[in-house]
Amino acid sequence: MEEKLLLVKYQDQLADNLSIYANAQITADKHNLKCCYENISDARNHFEQQMDCFNLKCRYISQNRASEINEKIPLNKNKINKNYYINDKCFDLNNMFNISNELISQFQFKNTNFIFNHDLLESIITDNSIGLYIHEHSYIDENFIQDATKRLNKYLKQPILYIFTKNNYISKLNLDIKYKIIDIDNPKEEFYMLYSCNHKIIYTDTNSHSQGFWASFLNQKDYCYVIYSKKIKLKNKKHNWIAI
Repeated sequence: MEEKLLLVKYQDQLADNLSIYANAQITADKHNLKCCYENISDARNHFEQQMDCFNLKCRYISQNRASEINEKIPLNKNKINKNYYINDKCFDLNNMFNISNELISQFQFKNTNFIFNHDLLESIITDNSIGLYIHEHSYIDENFIQDATKRLNKYLKQPILYIFTKNNYISKLNLDIKYKIIDIDNPKEEFYMLYSCNHKIIYTDTNSHSQGFWASFLNQKDYCYVIYSKKIKLKNKKHNWIAI
């Protein structure tokens, strides 16, 4: 019997690649599909270099085979016939309860040899740190950031907000807590620093969502608070996840 394939599209951002990989794996398990990527040299090399700190299990198919799939309609999760492709870089938070232990193990860091800012990492671990990622092209929702930090300030003693961004419009926030703007060029190191923060704020903008979600989901501790937008309607809620 011929295999049914699910072609996974490469994404530009590290965390978006985690999102689409997870989306694909969950869908593949549900519908008995085999996930694969198109074997385009430049795109594959960039992807593998960006994701080599994780234990992803990737299968590649020829460009001719991928072209056949690309000509078909994208994945409809309610109707699976044969081969489809998936290009959804956002991960639905309601699907977090469908993430298997096997998938979580693949998303754990297998090395940290990309870290150079050791003093910053020590501060993040030592402080009552709150991590927030905002993409450089994201709209700055100052009200959301104010409300999120105000809520966390009720629970935490002397918290410090670490904002990972290259966005030039965020330099003059009016917040009740101390904050630092962190600009790191290496995507792996930036994600690891966010991941290492003791508490998180998930920014809902499409370009920022994946980074905040995976940093929050993959590094949860009993005392870790996660703030997310109440616009996201969760059917189930994780411990210490707070909607505002």
